[in-house]
Amino acid sequence: MPAGVAEVLVERSAHELEQVVRGAMGAVWMLHTDVGTFVAKQPFWFEPAEAAVRGEVAFRAACARGGVPSPEPIDGDYMIDHDGGWWRLYE
Repeated sequence: MPAGVAEVLVERSAHELEQVVRGAMGAVWMLHTDVGTFVAKQPFWFEPAEAAVRGEVAFRAACARGGVPSPEPIDGDYMIDHDGGWWRLYE
Protein backbone atom coordinates (compact mmCIF):
# COMPACT_ATOMS: atom_id res chain seq x y z
CA MET A 1 0.00 0.00 0.00
CA PRO A 2 1.25 3.52 -0.71
CA ALA A 3 2.38 5.97 1.96
CA GLY A 4 -0.52 7.77 3.57
CA VAL A 5 -2.90 4.82 3.27
CA ALA A 6 -3.58 4.96 6.99
CA GLU A 7 -4.97 8.47 6.65
CA VAL A 8 -7.22 7.40 3.80
CA LEU A 9 -8.54 4.41 5.74
CA VAL A 10 -9.32 6.46 8.82
CA GLU A 11 -10.79 9.50 7.08
CA ARG A 12 -12.53 8.22 3.96
CA SER A 13 -13.52 4.57 4.03
CA ALA A 14 -14.10 3.64 7.67
CA HIS A 15 -17.55 2.26 8.41
CA GLU A 16 -17.14 1.03 11.94
CA LEU A 17 -14.50 1.41 14.63
CA GLU A 18 -14.97 -1.18 17.37
CA GLN A 19 -12.85 -1.21 20.54
CA VAL A 20 -11.76 -4.79 21.31
CA VAL A 21 -9.43 -4.30 24.29
CA ARG A 22 -8.18 -1.51 26.53
CA GLY A 23 -5.11 -1.49 28.76
CA ALA A 24 -3.06 0.94 30.79
CA MET A 25 -0.96 1.98 27.77
CA GLY A 26 -3.63 2.11 25.08
CA ALA A 27 -6.53 0.54 23.26
CA VAL A 28 -6.86 -1.85 20.34
CA TRP A 29 -9.65 -1.32 17.82
CA MET A 30 -11.02 -3.17 14.79
CA LEU A 31 -11.44 -0.78 11.86
CA HIS A 32 -13.95 -2.03 9.28
CA THR A 33 -13.56 -0.32 5.88
CA ASP A 34 -14.54 -0.67 2.22
CA VAL A 35 -11.24 -2.45 1.52
CA GLY A 36 -11.07 -4.80 4.51
CA THR A 37 -10.74 -5.00 8.26
CA PHE A 38 -7.68 -3.63 10.02
CA VAL A 39 -6.37 -3.46 13.57
CA ALA A 40 -5.72 0.00 15.01
CA LYS A 41 -3.67 0.57 18.16
CA GLN A 42 -4.17 3.83 20.04
CA PRO A 43 -1.46 4.67 22.61
CA PHE A 44 -2.78 6.86 25.44
CA TRP A 45 0.12 8.55 27.14
CA PHE A 46 3.00 9.02 24.74
CA GLU A 47 3.81 10.27 21.28
CA PRO A 48 5.61 7.36 19.62
CA ALA A 49 9.05 8.00 18.15
CA GLU A 50 9.33 6.94 14.50
CA ALA A 51 12.72 5.27 15.16
CA ALA A 52 11.25 3.16 17.98
CA VAL A 53 8.31 2.11 15.82
CA ARG A 54 10.65 1.19 12.94
CA GLY A 55 12.59 -0.97 15.43
CA GLU A 56 9.36 -2.71 16.46
CA VAL A 57 8.49 -3.32 12.81
CA ALA A 58 11.94 -4.83 12.15
CA PHE A 59 11.64 -7.05 15.24
CA ARG A 60 8.17 -8.22 14.15
CA ALA A 61 9.52 -9.06 10.69
CA ALA A 62 12.38 -11.09 12.20
CA CYS A 63 9.91 -12.98 14.40
CA ALA A 64 7.65 -13.65 11.40
CA ARG A 65 10.59 -15.09 9.47
CA GLY A 66 11.09 -17.43 12.43
CA GLY A 67 7.47 -18.58 12.24
CA VAL A 68 5.92 -16.39 14.93
CA PRO A 69 2.53 -15.10 13.70
CA SER A 70 1.77 -11.41 14.22
CA PRO A 71 -0.21 -8.63 12.54
CA GLU A 72 1.43 -7.20 9.41
CA PRO A 73 2.02 -3.43 9.65
CA ILE A 74 0.58 -1.37 6.82
CA ASP A 75 3.19 -0.02 4.40
CA GLY A 76 3.82 3.70 4.46
CA ASP A 77 3.57 5.79 7.60
CA TYR A 78 3.60 3.47 10.63
CA MET A 79 2.03 6.06 12.92
CA ILE A 80 -0.50 8.74 12.10
CA ASP A 81 -1.77 11.70 14.09
CA HIS A 82 -5.54 11.82 13.68
CA ASP A 83 -7.80 14.21 15.59
CA GLY A 84 -5.05 14.92 18.12
CA GLY A 85 -4.32 11.27 18.90
CA TRP A 86 -1.74 8.81 17.61
CA TRP A 87 -2.77 5.62 15.80
CA ARG A 88 -0.91 2.63 14.40
CA LEU A 89 -2.65 0.44 11.81
CA TYR A 90 -2.11 -3.21 10.91
CA GLU A 91 -3.53 -5.48 8.19
